[in-house]
Formats: sequence, structure tokens, C-alpha cells
Amino acid sequence: MSLTTDKSNPLPDDALNAPSGLTAPQSTDTKTESVKHPHTFTETAQRLNDAFGHGMQTLRHHTIDSVSRHIVNNSSNILGAAHVGTEMLMFKSSIKGAELAPDAKNPIEWFYKAMGRVFSQSFKQSMHDVEEMKKAIKEKPGTGFFKFIKDTEGATEREVTAQLKGEFKLGATEQERRASLEARQGVKLGNAWQTRSTLAGLIIWSLSAIIPDRKESADEVERMAIKQNTNLLGYIGERLKQAVWFPDWPSHKRQMIGLGYAIIGICSTLGSWRNSVKPDMAGLKLWEHEPALAKKLMVPLGPSYKFNPAYLATSLLSLASSIPLLFAVDDQKGFSGFGALMAGRLFFLPSSIRKKFGGGKGLGEDGAKYYLGATAAFQVENLAQTLIGGAEKLPDGTIVDHEEIKRKAREDAVKIKAERARNRLKEQRSDQFDEPRNVLAQVASVEKAMPERAAAVAAVEKETAVTA
Repeated sequence: MSLTTDKSNPLPDDALNAPSGLTAPQSTDTKTESVKHPHTFTETAQRLNDAFGHGMQTLRHHTIDSVSRHIVNNSSNILGAAHVGTEMLMFKSSIKGAELAPDAKNPIEWFYKAMGRVFSQSFKQSMHDVEEMKKAIKEKPGTGFFKFIKDTEGATEREVTAQLKGEFKLGATEQERRASLEARQGVKLGNAWQTRSTLAGLIIWSLSAIIPDRKESADEVERMAIKQNTNLLGYIGERLKQAVWFPDWPSHKRQMIGLGYAIIGICSTLGSWRNSVKPDMAGLKLWEHEPALAKKLMVPLGPSYKFNPAYLATSLLSLASSIPLLFAVDDQKGFSGFGALMAGRLFFLPSSIRKKFGGGKGLGEDGAKYYLGATAAFQVENLAQTLIGGAEKLPDGTIVDHEEIKRKAREDAVKIKAERARNRLKEQRSDQFDEPRNVLAQVASVEKAMPERAAAVAAVEKETAVTA
């Protein structure tokens, strides 16, 4: 029996001399053999992310390909106008009593009165709350504001006092308690922070609907991609400047919307502690007949502010969605990333909506149904942003893709950084060689500045040499 050996992986001598039918002994070589380990969590997550990203890119490409060029190239205008209508629904969800202009006789009068009501609740009617906020910040600049925001009981008491023109007092007898509780039920709580958030959204989306949709040039995309990869702080600074410098908003609409959504996210986050809920009839009856027990069980006396954690989660996603709008390299990534993050609110909306309707423990907010309608419309618009936002389609149907430009820009950025590193190294070496030269130059300059001393030293050296 003959055995052939593979020179790339030779068998040990024992194996070559082993009799037929016997198992050759294992090699005693202690070299570590490569072992294939299962994928780590990070690698698995990266693979899933890549697969999801590729799937979304494919879906986005097919959607853009099938949608009219006019819609694709003007998506920020069309979706901006759609958002304006949705924001009006959101206004009704946060306004006290969910009524914007109930007695308006025509659309123009309705709009005028509705905007007056929105501005009034956002600022004028909530001045007592604003004053309390200033006081809290003045007492404790570091933590006062957050303590003020989280104090839902204090916010409820201030609103009740303002609407009842005095501090609420529960009656002593059943009849008096019934009367005082009826007055307490008449208090209508609104969410001023949510109204401010919606007002910011109305302004920013109205501008988006009006300002023409200008597409970025390939040169601009390449310039910003290189700057992002070679000077990140400078890149962030330039994007923020584009966002706040309103004369340039027609050329930087995406950054304008990003700034607006940062404000929307902050106001909406603060509004998480101003969601209201009404007590059920059983709770009110308990206050009427057994006030001591109702107090012990902490049954609300009437409409009260409560914290809504699911609403907070959706608000933080709104805040996070401003990041791609502000800092993405191009409009395609900026608007699609914004839509994808906003669509992520869908995971928390069911719980948030349930709490708006009372969560089974109360009667819920007056504007809960409007909140439901607005959030449903927003999700449709967010999906559209994900699929066609920031896209560009040429007359012949070609879809403009900046990925190759950005890839080349990243390669150029690597070369630029390498060249900068070489230049810094040359400068360091040049400084090292220049140091001895500087010393010699200093000595020479001393001799020139002190010729008499130099001559005396030379004379002494010459006399020493002669004596030797």
C-alpha cells in the first residue's frame, strides 16, 4: 500500500510507517490549529443591519422607479404640505377641550381664530406655568428646570387654580363635595409643550411646502463627503451654520427642517409630563361619599397631568430624527434616514395612544381621537419619506445615485489624511535637524556681537599652542 503526501500539509513519520489497518498516532506538534468560532453578537448585528439596509435600498429604488418624476423631484414640497394638514389634527389633540374655532363661519375665519387659539395656549394662557418655571430655574439653576417639568401634581394645581380663579377646595358635606367636584370636572387641561412642538412643526413644514426643492450638485456632495471624512468638527460646524442662517434656507432646506425637528423633539419630550387623564365615575363617587378613602387610594379629583413614558419614547425618536436631516452627507440619506427613524415610533405608539385614551383607568384626553388620526397620518408620511425622500429622477427616468461619488470621496479623504500625516512627519524631522543649526547660528551671532572677547580667546589659544 503506497501513501502519497501533500507537501503543503505533510503527515508525520509515524503515519508513513504505520501498518495497514491501524490508526496512525496523532502528531505531537503543538502548533495552534485554526478554529472557526461562531459569529459574535456584533458581527451578527452588522450582518443583519447590512441585509436590512440592502433590502431597504432595493425597495427604495423600485419605489422611486415606479413613482412619477414630478412627485419624486418635489417630494419635500408635497410631503411638507401633507404634514401641514396633519399638524392641524395634532393641534386639536393638545388644545384644551380639543376645539380650535368652533364658532367660525368660513375657512378664513376658522384659520384666523385657530391660529389665535394656538398662540394663546402656547404662550399667553400658560404664562403662570412659565413664571413657575423661571422661579424654579432661579432657585436651582442646575436641577430646577427638570424638577419643574417632572412635577405633574404641581402643574395640575397651577392649571386648576388659574381656571377656577382660586385654589380648589373640596366641600365638607356630600352636597358641597358634589358641587365642588362638578366645578373641578369643568377644568380643561391642555399640553402647552405639545402645542409648541406642533406650532414649530407647522411653521417648518409650511416653509418646506413653499420653498422650491433644489437638488444638490455632484460637486457639492463630493466636497461635503471629503470634509466629513477629513475635518469632522468643521463639517458639523458648516451644517449647523446652514441650518441657522435663514437667508440660505432655499439652498439648504433639509438642514432647515432638521433644526425645526430638533426644536420639535425637545418640546415634545417636555410634553411627556403634561399628558392628561380624567378619573372614572367610580372615583368621583368615592370622593363624594368616602373622601378619606379616595385620598388614601390617590384617586384623581378631576382631570390631572400624568407622565406618559411611551410618549417620551416617540418624542426622543423625533429628536433623534433631526440628526440625519442636519448631518447626512446628501439629501438622499438625510430624508430617508429621517423617515426611517420617525417610522420607528410605530413600536411605541400603541402604548402612547392607549394612555391618551385613558389606559382603562380613566376617560382619557379630550383630543385622544385626533392624536390617533394625526399619528396614523404621520406614519404614512414617514414611510413616504423613507422611500422617496430626497431622491432625484432625470427626464429619461434615470435615478441619480450619489453612492459612487461618496465612495470615491472617502478614498480621496484617506489619501488627503495620509498626505497630511507625511507633511507633519517631514515638519517634525525638519525641526529636529534645524535645532543644531540654530545653536551654531547663535554661536556665530555671539562672536559677531562680541569681537573683542572672541579675539582675546583666540590669542590665548594661540599662546597655548606655541608653549606646547
